[in-house]
Amino acid sequence: MDEEHQREYGQYLHENKENKELDLRKIRMVSEAAESSWKMIQDSNNMEDLRHFLEQFPDSPYSMPARLKLKQLERKNQ
Repeated sequence: MDEEHQREYGQYLHENKENKELDLRKIRMVSEAAESSWKMIQDSNNMEDLRHFLEQFPDSPYSMPARLKLKQLERKNQ
C-alpha cells in the first residue's frame, strides 16, 4: 500500500491525532461560551440580546429556547 492509501485508510493515525484534539478543544470552548452566554441572557427581555446570541451560537442546544423566547417577545411587542 502506498503512502496516499495508508493516509486515506488511517494507517498514519498520529498525523490526525493532534488535529482531532484541537477540534475537540475548540468544540468544548464554543460549548462553554454558549452555555455561559445563555445563562446571562435567559431571563432577559431584550430581543437584541437573543438575536446576538443566535448569531453567535446558531447550533447551540440553547438556540431553540432562544428562538422561542424571541418569538414570544416579538408577539408581545406587536
